[in-house]
Amino acid sequence: MAIKDLKMKMLEEASAMIKEDGIDNFSVRILSRRLNVSHNAMYRHFKTRSELLFTLLMSAYEHIYNSFTAIISRNDISGISKFRECVNMYIEFAFKNPHIYKMMFAPDSVGKNCPEDIFHLWEKNYLTIVSLVRESLGSEPISNEEAQAFVDITWAFAHGLVYLVSDGMFDRGESQSDSIAEKSYITVIKNRIDLFFEKTFSHKKG
Repeated sequence: MAIKDLKMKMLEEASAMIKEDGIDNFSVRILSRRLNVSHNAMYRHFKTRSELLFTLLMSAYEHIYNSFTAIISRNDISGISKFRECVNMYIEFAFKNPHIYKMMFAPDSVGKNCPEDIFHLWEKNYLTIVSLVRESLGSEPISNEEAQAFVDITWAFAHGLVYLVSDGMFDRGESQSDSIAEKSYITVIKNRIDLFFEKTFSHKKG
């Protein structure tokens, strides 16, 4: 297996293991057995368990940033619609990657001395959305403070709904499979987000 391929495979398999058994049960030794490679080969790529897990987090933040910029670069929708699409993408990421999503907001569970790069990526994502909102909510750009307030309120609303669902506060019913329930939850939360946008930006179009 090529070196680059092994590193990517390690990250993919580590993510799957954490999704299955939780971060507390994740072990590099078990990962090496699942991939049928030596323990030493694993540590050529990641010196510690924490380094591997922090790399997973950085990949998640980079994915979110790339998704944000792809949406923002579109010319066929309004600024408000771009904001809404970014929120919807964030929600879908949270449901498709609940194990990674929870790690993102509990870096201490990953390991000590969280790399500065992770905080920089989080800040880059946040400021990207703040900049979008500044240019989208009025006929003229609003203040940075006002934009941050809109972003914080929207994020808190979406984040809270995601956690309510993931903690079992929404009853999906015994007859629903996990895949159907996931789609239903995403639809429910998106509908609530749409209602939130409709009430908050009723004077806007898009």
